[in-house]
Amino acid sequence: MEYFKISLRPHKAIVNAEYCEELIFESFNILRKTGQVYENFCIVRDGGAYAVYVIMPGADALNLEFCTEESVEIIKKLAVIFSLKVESVGEAITCEASCDCAKPSWYMLYSDLATEESPVVCGDCGRPVPLYKLPAILDKEGQSNLINWQDQFKALQKLDMYNYAHDFTAGEVLEPTSRINKMGRALCRAMEKATTVPVFYHLERNRQKAADVCPICGREWSRTANEEISQKLCTFCRIAVD
Repeated sequence: MEYFKISLRPHKAIVNAEYCEELIFESFNILRKTGQVYENFCIVRDGGAYAVYVIMPGADALNLEFCTEESVEIIKKLAVIFSLKVESVGEAITCEASCDCAKPSWYMLYSDLATEESPVVCGDCGRPVPLYKLPAILDKEGQSNLINWQDQFKALQKLDMYNYAHDFTAGEVLEPTSRINKMGRALCRAMEKATTVPVFYHLERNRQKAADVCPICGREWSRTANEEISQKLCTFCRIAVD
């Protein structure tokens, strides 16, 4: 996965810098909602121009074929004021390379507190799947439902790490029937319907409880072909655990 510099040079001298900067910020927030860029982008003022430093899941992330109506419109607004140039800065060592499998046999929805990568993992190669290459679910304007789930899950993980309201945060993360886990499983069902590919939900394992059977239906686990991704699957409940 690469870090990119997106240069925005104005066609003429900027009159309203505040408007331009708000437009740039809004634009990249929209592109984040579609999964085309990652969250921690940095906007830099360079004399009379601007540059945005951002990690993208792929060099083709800004191609029009992957843009929603909303992201096309915002890019057009930018193009009225700026000429845009995209260039690679180098490899982002904190992010794993994206999945490039032609047709994954299954996906897994997964949250990792340590990274801002796509929460959808390829079940074959184990790498993050660019969200902009997946059909939008429950939201025609992008992948905001998946990203909102990821943001909320990571917030709970972080609070639990700092032992804040531990009983609540641990329950939300670990219990299959918690609000955040029910939300994630519903997204998996919607994604499976949209892609026609099995989508499993990664359930954080409660180490204090036996994991001999699925905690939802009580059926025995199936083994995965690649245990580095997940060790056990319940094909009935579409649950994956380590």
